[in-house]
Amino acid sequence: MKAVFFFLPFLCLPLFAADAETLTQEGLALHDQGKYSQAIEKYKEALKAGGNDWLLQYEMCFSSYANNDIPGAVNYCRESIRLRSKGNDVAYMRLGTIYDNLGKPDSAVQMYAQGLKDNPDSYMLKYNMAITKIGQHKIKEAYDFAMQATENTKTHGGSYYVTGVLADSLGLWANEYAYTLYSLLIRGNEPGRMRESMNRLYARNKSLVKVAKHGDETDSVIITLPSKGQESGNFDFAFMTCVALGIAQDSANGIPLYGTKIGNYEFLVKSTIPAIDMLAESNVRFSLKNFYSDLKEGQYEESFARLIFSPLSDKEYSSWLILNGGKMSAFKKWLRTEYFK
Repeated sequence: MKAVFFFLPFLCLPLFAADAETLTQEGLALHDQGKYSQAIEKYKEALKAGGNDWLLQYEMCFSSYANNDIPGAVNYCRESIRLRSKGNDVAYMRLGTIYDNLGKPDSAVQMYAQGLKDNPDSYMLKYNMAITKIGQHKIKEAYDFAMQATENTKTHGGSYYVTGVLADSLGLWANEYAYTLYSLLIRGNEPGRMRESMNRLYARNKSLVKVAKHGDETDSVIITLPSKGQESGNFDFAFMTCVALGIAQDSANGIPLYGTKIGNYEFLVKSTIPAIDMLAESNVRFSLKNFYSDLKEGQYEESFARLIFSPLSDKEYSSWLILNGGKMSAFKKWLRTEYFK
């Protein structure tokens, strides 16, 4: 019997030929190793193999910038945007950042604004716009963009942290507390920001209530509110008054909160709860209103406060957790299954 042979053209292709996705992953690995020029060459191979053109152009922009090839980075980013403008906020963000780092904030702002026309829900473009506006000393505009960024993300710690810092500088104390406290919940690996946030809140709360000594007479408790800020309104003063009264009236283990024997952790936890309640009950609308309202409704205020300030004292947090593990578990379950779902 004669043998029958079939000619299969695809068998003539190199058996080891890599596909576009494999080449792209190899390029990403080379970038992570600091081999930026090699990464770019690998991305070019991926393009020839039919890879995602706009995304590969962006990756070449990223690697070129890391390799200090600024003109190349600009060209690759512009090509990425030309190929795809909507759904490509990363290219707008990278190009705006390049301009900002080159000392061209107006060009950066123009790029972010153009990107937001095509990607109106991009929190990263709004966040980067806020950062550039800070550099231009346009604090109110920066604050507005940072606030807008928080409306499009629940998990980007930088957006919430910057909103809190800017609110503080404008005298918007209710929002300072709202966004700073929340940023501590989603802080990630940002020890510097954590320290700054906790130190700022601690200093603010400590400054609200003082004790005047009168010899053998009863000491006087004096409440001192912050000086009016650029944007401070009636609600901000009502908010700070509520926090101050809470500190003046509350105690930890029978010791007044304004006393000198209260540790930093316990003071911050106890003095923060009135702020949480005020945020939950206010009629002011802001992107975290539902978070604080649900926090109070579920009676999670103390669990929230103890968790976010736990880096101050692992020992005190652990001691509380032994007796209140069920409360913390319920709070974390609510975060996981309802708030962040």
